[in-house]
Formats: sequence, C-alpha cells, structure tokens
Amino acid sequence: MTKTKIDEIDIRILKMLRKNARISLSDMAKELRMSITAVRKRISKLEKENVITGYHVSINPKKLGYNIIAIVGIRVEPEKRKRVIQSLVRYEGIIELYEVTGSYDLIAKIVARDIEHLRNLLAVPGIQGILGTETMVILSSYDLAEKLCGGSNV
Repeated sequence: MTKTKIDEIDIRILKMLRKNARISLSDMAKELRMSITAVRKRISKLEKENVITGYHVSINPKKLGYNIIAIVGIRVEPEKRKRVIQSLVRYEGIIELYEVTGSYDLIAKIVARDIEHLRNLLAVPGIQGILGTETMVILSSYDLAEKLCGGSNV
C-alpha cells in the first residue's frame, strides 16, 4: 500500500473533521480561507484515497450506564480460534474484538455497569477453546491519533 501525499491544508482539514465531523463546509472554508468547492474537492480526495474511511458517532459508555471499561487478553486453542471469535462477537458487553500477535490471540474491549456485571461477563460461559484470559480495567484513556497527522490537537 502506498503512502498518500497530503499537505498542510489536508492536515488542517483532518484536524477540523477529527474535532467535529459535522462541521459545515462553509465553516471549514472560512477557517481555511478557501472556497467551499476547494474544500469539498480536498475532502473527496482524502475519502477516495481512504485517508478518511468514515464519519463516526463517538458514544460515551458512562452516559449509558456502563461505568467500567476493561480490556481482556484471551488465549485460544489455535484450531478453535474461528469458533471462539464467532461466539465472542455475539457476546454481551464486548464492544471491540481484535486478533493480535504476542501473548494473547485476541483482545476484547468490554463495557460493564459495575464490578458485579463485569464479573458476570468475564465468566464466558460455554465458549470452548478459550485457554485463559487476563482482565485489565481501564482507569484513563488518551486519544493520541493526532500523531497520524504529524502534530498535536487533531
């Protein structure tokens, strides 16, 4: 895969969209001192080259009653990996699941209402092929994606 060439204006557009994906083209154009058409063309180019892969709603789990977020490292029997993944993607509480290299085969991000709910979720009943897990409760998180644009405050 080839690296897409972007300039300082593209970086500024990415930073604006990252801060507020719903920003209007006219507001962007004013801040960039460009025409709306020029901004639209640049965004279209970034989308076409898959620099921008989508626009997403960011949900605050705590506002929905999920006060605990945890990462769970999961070791799996190699021949049962596919079956374990199929079970886990349907599992209540898991909001992200990654196949990884290293000490674990899978990493799951879990949300829970409280410690008791987390304990119940971690029981992982009836999923054969799981060799072991390690749970890490997230205390704080830091969004460092601005580094992708070679700067800060994206």
